Amino acid sequence: MAVEFDPYDNRLIYANDGNNNIVSRSEDRAQTWSRNLAPTREQKAMYRRPFVRHEKYSGLIFTAYHDVFKSSDKGDSWKKISDFSFISKDHSIVAMAVSASDTNVIYAAYSSPAWSDKPEKKLWKTRNGGETWTDISHGLTGVHWNEITDILVDQINPEIVYVSFQGGWKYKIMKSVSGGEGKEPWKDYSNGLPDDGDVLCLAKSVGAQSLFAGTINGIYKRSHTDGSWRSINYNMPRQMISDIAVRESPLMLFAGTHGMGIWMLHLSLER
Repeated sequence: MAVEFDPYDNRLIYANDGNNNIVSRSEDRAQTWSRNLAPTREQKAMYRRPFVRHEKYSGLIFTAYHDVFKSSDKGDSWKKISDFSFISKDHSIVAMAVSASDTNVIYAAYSSPAWSDKPEKKLWKTRNGGETWTDISHGLTGVHWNEITDILVDQINPEIVYVSFQGGWKYKIMKSVSGGEGKEPWKDYSNGLPDDGDVLCLAKSVGAQSLFAGTINGIYKRSHTDGSWRSINYNMPRQMISDIAVRESPLMLFAGTHGMGIWMLHLSLER
């Protein structure tokens, strides 16, 4: 359900099986695998349980069930860094993001729509590594009737954050430049995305100065100067994109699909 490669040690790989609650690690390029490193079996998790490795620090990984767990030693030990006991046990964390520039800034989103025009307890943020969490659902119009699918934090500024949604005709992506706080914390960032194009995943490239959205209809791109999204499917069949990832050098975009393999696009040649 999730695979992560360590940014500084290409021998170190993490693999996750959400169905069986397994977290495993290989330190020899997948020749052998560790015992199950899952932090708990006492909490309910999503089938595709969030799993994040930090972009800059080797061995620093996070995963989420009903709460957020952190490991600084490649999964040998874990610390629960949230206490969401006041949220229904029927809901689990569906998406999570950790700031690349400040490990203390973490965002976590709960499953299911708010089913209300005044959402609460759906998107949370911590500035102090999990000691305290703030509900930043206010103004997040997309979660009124839709479900959060992914969270993307700017690599430099942890207050710039994007949230994607599925299940409705509007508000496919929303953006905040204030970390989801303030009087007008969120703005719609969906212009150019099709009404029937649920967004499942997000990625950003510093080199290409662009955002990428994986949808049920393929991949869309939006640069920092664009006023809307545009399709970059080219010769790739229209299909559901399960996940996307960017490699900065050389500039490449990778897309994992639901049933049609993995595709690659050279961003340096992208029009």
